[in-house]
Amino acid sequence: MKKIFALATTMMVATCVHAFEPEWQKLQQTFNVKGGVGIEQFVKSLGNILPQYLEPENFDKKNGYFSFFEEGDGHYGIDGCYWNRSDGKKLFILSYTQTETYASEAPDDVVSQWGFCNSYPDNDDHYTIYDSGCMAYLYNDATKQLVPMAAPPFNGLDLNCRKHYYLKLPQSGKDIAVYEKITDEINLSHTLKWNGKSFDFVKSPISLLELYTTDTNGEKTNIRNAPNGKVVDALPIGGAYSMFIDKIQNGWCHIYGGVVYEAEADESRILEGDADDYWIHNSVIGATGKGSGSVTLRKSPTANAQVVFQSQPDAVIHPIEVSGDWVKVNIAQTKTQGWMLIKDICSNPLTTCP
Repeated sequence: MKKIFALATTMMVATCVHAFEPEWQKLQQTFNVKGGVGIEQFVKSLGNILPQYLEPENFDKKNGYFSFFEEGDGHYGIDGCYWNRSDGKKLFILSYTQTETYASEAPDDVVSQWGFCNSYPDNDDHYTIYDSGCMAYLYNDATKQLVPMAAPPFNGLDLNCRKHYYLKLPQSGKDIAVYEKITDEINLSHTLKWNGKSFDFVKSPISLLELYTTDTNGEKTNIRNAPNGKVVDALPIGGAYSMFIDKIQNGWCHIYGGVVYEAEADESRILEGDADDYWIHNSVIGATGKGSGSVTLRKSPTANAQVVFQSQPDAVIHPIEVSGDWVKVNIAQTKTQGWMLIKDICSNPLTTCP
């Protein structure tokens, strides 16, 4: 792999992992801009990619966008773009990820509001460092400088949990796509909406409800291509399978992403068949309450609503309806119904949740 970015000399010291400096730490400084303030001048001023490796195709000057990716022993990917603010200033944002592998002990995790840097074992004597982050700058026309912002211009988005989010900067348009990592296979899409000076976090209207199979009848649990539709896959009875549900229609639950998870094997399975959608009946999936497994049900999806039921430990619940952070459920083998917070559900089929 060609070491084409400026921080490479530090990263090549395989016997001294603690020499690794997260990219966002190197970028938290003021940069002088020469020759204007377009996207090309912005990238070159940062100096984190050697100039001889910058190609014309890396820049979309018309839309003020930059993209670069290199892969080999590790990888380095970076996006950048700018916005003309309503106050006449220019806002520049850089988003990046990089990985490198070292033959030494792992460094301590480093977390900031701008980025997340951690390591994980690759094999017995190697560790891979994963560094992900973003930086934002305002261009000062008087001093010709890119000045890093003291706080992210993302209203309502907490980047202290950076490892759960990654940004996709827009090559066209003004809004930023935000992907929240739910599992290795599933992301939930949110939006950072441009307001003229900064961005407002707009949460996805989708509420994901994680449940597991509770079916005990027959030999398999059917997965269909539509509510009461054609059977396209099946799960063995007795297996500890879980899945994410994003909508419920007349007792049928839509499996988000078309993926289920086998808890005992700790692995995922992509559902088969020719379906774009996968549905399972609510009577064969459920969960319990956290802790003792008991649940408190309310008359409506509000915290101060009347309590209509408090269950004994380990009561199995089945979903009926989802509304924001709340889910309407019934207690297995009864007609008792009520609302509870999604966060109070234990969706692990093998353990009780704390």
